[in-house]
Amino acid sequence: MNIAHPTIREPNDATSATEEVKQFLLEIYRRRWIVIGVTLVTVALSALYVARQPKSYSALTVLEYDPTPPRPLGSDVESLDDPVEAFWLSQEFYETQNRILKSVNVAERTVRRLGLNRDLTFIHGPRPPAGSRPVSVAQAAIILRTRISVELVRGTRLVDLRVEDTDPRRAARIANSLVVSYIEKTMQDRTTTTVDALEWLHGQLGSVRSQLENSELALHEFKQDNNILSVSLEDRQNMVTNQLEGLTAALTETRHERIEMNARVAALRAASEADPIETHAAAIDASPSIQSLRSRYRERAAECEALATRYGAEHPEMTACRSELESIKTAVRSEVRGILTTAESSLHEVQEVERGVRGALDEVNRAGLELNLREIEYQRLLRERETNSHLFGVLLDRSAATNVTRFHRVSFVRVVDEATAPTIPSRPRKTLNLVVGLLAGLAFGILAALVARLFDRSVSNADDLVSMGLHIVGVVPAVGDASSRSGRRAFGRSKSPATAANIGLAVVKNPRSPFAECFRLVRTNLAFIGAGKAQRTFLVASAGPGDGKTTVAINLCATLAQNQLKVLLVDTDLRRPNVHRSLGIPNGPGVSTILIGESTVAECAVRIEEGGFDVLTCGPIPPNPSELLDDDAFGRLVETALAKYDRVVLDSPPVGVVADAMILATFADSTILVARPGLTPRELLAQGIRQLRTAGAHIAGVIVNAVRTDDLTYGGAAYYYGRSDYSGPHEAEPGAQR
Repeated sequence: MNIAHPTIREPNDATSATEEVKQFLLEIYRRRWIVIGVTLVTVALSALYVARQPKSYSALTVLEYDPTPPRPLGSDVESLDDPVEAFWLSQEFYETQNRILKSVNVAERTVRRLGLNRDLTFIHGPRPPAGSRPVSVAQAAIILRTRISVELVRGTRLVDLRVEDTDPRRAARIANSLVVSYIEKTMQDRTTTTVDALEWLHGQLGSVRSQLENSELALHEFKQDNNILSVSLEDRQNMVTNQLEGLTAALTETRHERIEMNARVAALRAASEADPIETHAAAIDASPSIQSLRSRYRERAAECEALATRYGAEHPEMTACRSELESIKTAVRSEVRGILTTAESSLHEVQEVERGVRGALDEVNRAGLELNLREIEYQRLLRERETNSHLFGVLLDRSAATNVTRFHRVSFVRVVDEATAPTIPSRPRKTLNLVVGLLAGLAFGILAALVARLFDRSVSNADDLVSMGLHIVGVVPAVGDASSRSGRRAFGRSKSPATAANIGLAVVKNPRSPFAECFRLVRTNLAFIGAGKAQRTFLVASAGPGDGKTTVAINLCATLAQNQLKVLLVDTDLRRPNVHRSLGIPNGPGVSTILIGESTVAECAVRIEEGGFDVLTCGPIPPNPSELLDDDAFGRLVETALAKYDRVVLDSPPVGVVADAMILATFADSTILVARPGLTPRELLAQGIRQLRTAGAHIAGVIVNAVRTDDLTYGGAAYYYGRSDYSGPHEAEPGAQR
């Protein structure tokens, strides 16, 4: 059989996000009264704030931006300062105009127009303080700007201009006056811009006129200096071009002739060095005298050959013949040299002609380049004159058009709806302010609850106890809370922790209550601890005072006694005993007298008939409680009690206060800790657990005491035990086995 734990689940290391959110909500729910209180205070302050706020009225004027205003002068005459043509469809234009509507200039114009700086109700509200005085126009304009709002209607050219004021009629007057001031400013800006542009144009006209005259004079002087008036540059360029073409052709022809003469001279020079009879060249072969001499030479050579055969080589006639042949050769050489001299003279002449043609060609080229330079200068002067002439014409036309548009007053803003005095106030917005106050109160309340949780060092839920390694033996609701929910107010609601902890025999006086049922569950759980070893002695302890350990011990004894067990409750708190007060019996001879040997257990045991168990009160408070408890006499007291009773329950002093509990834990089979949510400090409880374990105590677990039945941090038990109609499926009567 498993021990029932209806409200506790062991923690998981991998806690999901859902569980964390649930835990967060549970913490907020536990401190819901902080949240509710802070929320109510915030809502109340919001309501007070709304009630103290003066009523404010909002007057509305609707404007339209017109991108195509009327143009009586025609579309060709444009205003120099017209911004619509440049970027009408851009968002910057709308934003610019909206800013102008809320500008200081427009606000000051409106203040002056309506005299708002002298209106004390406008400056200080419906109830001006005593001694109030008018303010400057700039100060009133600052106040006015805070009450103006401009909003562009999406998808249209319409603008909503709103003015808030405590006087509805004045709000309408201000809104309409703002529009008039805005249009007046824009028209004045347009006129000022046009006049400035006209003055600039007049100044530029004089300058450009002078430049035009200078450029015309410079062009005339250039034509006169370069004789362009009689012969145009184009005709001169044609003449130079023709000369270049003729000289180029002549140079080409002369160069060809020179090349031919060079070749002829070279051939003649080669011939003059060779045998004059055998050499051949065109000029030599064409000479009749050379041909005649060669013929004579051949004839005489033939004769000499015949003479040599007849007379021999040394004959005088042979000598005369050879001499004649040499004279003929000499004559041929002389003729060749004459032809060569003539050819060289002709070559020199051709070279001189070529040199002259080339010089003439270079001269014409230079003249052409100079003419090109004059053409460049001429074109520059001509362009300068044309540019100045065109600019002068444009400025003259624009100046005339601007002079006309100076009197052309057209606005691109039109009033669609003038403002009227509103009848319903726009502020304060009661519903909105209260809703905001409610939401802010909830936020502040949750924050306050989290801060309270942060500074709360007490045990808040079962997870805190489980994290300390404790086993949850049971969850006990607060007696007053449980009784009130079940319709029984016999015990009343506890007013303080001490009163709530000292409720006495609640399980007997109200056996059908959730409080009693929880103790029966504790009794069942205690029956299964100890791993088969009989658990007869229980030490009921707590970390500090006020946790309700005495109430738990008394009601635990009563519950055990209902199971036909003989039970003895021993008040071992020898410093501040409380069992006799809770049970309403005198603190007669008890534990202290037994330990010093003045009485016995049988003599001191007091029968509690209503609860069905016996009690050993503390007896007279000794001066040395720890020494008495740490003596063998207490061990004999426990042995004597176990010889007569089935269960012995020891009501211990707080663990974290004195060392008595650690001594008593050595005499008990199991130690049961009592913790109270919201009261028991976590650090003190952890310290007590360490001390008990150091002393070798067997900690059976913890009883969570005084839990509110609506505390969701304990899960199903709060609902299960909080049902007002619950009476238990089979209520255990005294003596019945459960």
